[in-house]
Amino acid sequence: MSTRSNPQSGRSTTTNRQTAVQIWLRMIRIAKKIGRAAEAPLQKIDLTGPQFDLLVQLGQKEGVMQQDLAQQLRVTKGNISQLLAKLEEKRLIRREKHGRTAAVFLTAGGRTVVEERVGPHDQFIAERFQALSDAEQTELLRLLRKIDRSLP
Repeated sequence: MSTRSNPQSGRSTTTNRQTAVQIWLRMIRIAKKIGRAAEAPLQKIDLTGPQFDLLVQLGQKEGVMQQDLAQQLRVTKGNISQLLAKLEEKRLIRREKHGRTAAVFLTAGGRTVVEERVGPHDQFIAERFQALSDAEQTELLRLLRKIDRSLP
């Protein structure tokens, strides 16, 4: 199929759509492959990917309000409540009430998990992208940011 330009939109038609769908499907496939492999070491310490992400966020800045964490992690208020409850049960975080909301802090155990796991996790992710040169990784990041910024 050929690419034809739509004079009204300035965008190409069928071929561009097919390529866009192929990109989307490949991005999902890669994200799932890396995500599954990255979660395997976390499962050994009884953590899920979202729980680890939350601990990493708190490792960067503690005392974040529960609702702000939900926004940062792009999850619902109900989902953040469940994540926090599980991490409290594991004694990795603690909440301090501030009116109708709560500030969230790491416990000593939570800090230990972050300190011991972030480096190896980041190294694992970096290794998945070794197929790309530094310049290609920079370009891929630029292109993904461009798409991200164009979305509502």
